[in-house]
Amino acid sequence: MAIKRSLRQLKMEGSTTLYVNKLCYVFFTTMLEVGREFQKDFSSNNGCCSAFVVWAKLELETFVGMFARQVFSSKTSLSMVAECVEMAQQYCDKLCEIGLDLTFALHSLLVKDVRRAMHDGRDQIVEAIRHRSMEEKWRAYNLLTPQACREVVKEMEDLGLSNFKSLMYDDCWIKLTPNMVTYTKQLLQFLDQCLKLYQPELHMVLVENVMMIVRCVGKQMETALTAKEYTKSHPFILKNASFVFEMVVQRVERRFQEHVGKPAKQFQELRTDYAKLRSLARTPTTEL
Repeated sequence: MAIKRSLRQLKMEGSTTLYVNKLCYVFFTTMLEVGREFQKDFSSNNGCCSAFVVWAKLELETFVGMFARQVFSSKTSLSMVAECVEMAQQYCDKLCEIGLDLTFALHSLLVKDVRRAMHDGRDQIVEAIRHRSMEEKWRAYNLLTPQACREVVKEMEDLGLSNFKSLMYDDCWIKLTPNMVTYTKQLLQFLDQCLKLYQPELHMVLVENVMMIVRCVGKQMETALTAKEYTKSHPFILKNASFVFEMVVQRVERRFQEHVGKPAKQFQELRTDYAKLRSLARTPTTEL
């Protein structure tokens, strides 16, 4: 009861992350203190140890209920969700100091909300791509000044696209559409946020969401390649396709394997999508 009372006394003040940090600190610090006291008094009683674990899981459910109400609202961005869940996980890991591992229980209680947050984040990106596609002119990105261009290059390199500078020309131009640069940022940021939330149960959710975003971009290219007004733009459209389906997808594959420890073979299906785009074009693709 003392833990529940302490949690309920917390006021929702300031940012979500500030509140979540207080919530995590109060809950997991109290659990740690109770666990240490329990070990002093009942370390030789296995039956009591089992009862303590059951009690701890019940208390965790109360914590997750309060956590979820603040973190998984419709107004919370995926990046905020990822930051808060990562924070809770770090606090939860401290319980291992007393031999209490609640990681699996925490993940199990959060998985439904995390899955929905991933889907919501994906849907927002897909909707933005579809909206922007109606305004696409298939022209190179003019940043107007060399400084602005260097900043975009630096931003993309920070996201793991080490060869992005090769797409820069004439000091302030990039051989991609402005939309393609935006889509790439959104995709790679989405991937990093989802990897912070990664659980084995969400493996295919993450993979399928990433593939849906890439295929949405590919659909935009397919529509342009089959439209008469963009016939002369085919070489440039294919440069954009090569960037997305080769450079960006390769980065996605590497980042995913680095974090998860194994490749996602499903990403290879995107090569078939790229081949289809190349077959629609009337001019051969140009390597980036």
